Amino acid sequence: MLLFPNFTIRLSALPIAFTVIVVVVLVLLVGRRLDLPFAGGEGAGLHAAATFVDLKDLREENIAFPAEYSGAELPVFPESLARGETVTTNAFAFGRYSINNECTIALAENSSLVLEDGRRRYNVFNLLTGRTVATGDCTFTTRETEIDVYGSATIIHFSWLDEIAVKVLEGEAVVSQSGTTTILTPESPALQFSTLPNSITQKEIGFSLTQNNLISSFYSWSLND
Repeated sequence: MLLFPNFTIRLSALPIAFTVIVVVVLVLLVGRRLDLPFAGGEGAGLHAAATFVDLKDLREENIAFPAEYSGAELPVFPESLARGETVTTNAFAFGRYSINNECTIALAENSSLVLEDGRRRYNVFNLLTGRTVATGDCTFTTRETEIDVYGSATIIHFSWLDEIAVKVLEGEAVVSQSGTTTILTPESPALQFSTLPNSITQKEIGFSLTQNNLISSFYSWSLND
């Protein structure tokens, strides 16, 4: 030890330096995972769950349903919807969820969606099928199409079709397809977009809040209650 004092000091310092490096790397990885600012994230934090707000039983409305619906049970609306979980309505119920006090989602009958990202300022849902009204700052993905809502918009997609329709009711929505973006406002017509990869198509479609009893009931409930 006396012959090589410097070597002895450097050798003993190596485990400490290695430990410090490992700890720093782990902290950065965890911080990045949690999207914390010091790790290069945006500070969105942990994934929150969407919280159940309310439902509407359409059998209480003056709407004709098959006789077998009279004794059927309402769909299960979990009190909280965690990341990766799905909520589905049935033929005679609407449901509503809220997340991060930033985004509220109303689901029409026979609709289904998945919470994909519950971090603040993200609020990403995958609309599997059906009709929804999004209020606040919300994002929807369906196949290759992404829709960012800043205000209020209705989004309609049926799983057996390769298209999705958007009508902005307040504020704006930004539709992204294969690197191309389309900005919609309340003055914009309802537009239908392809959901297929590398298919940048859109067309104007007819839209009304009162097309039939079910649609009228849904928009009245989701926009006015």
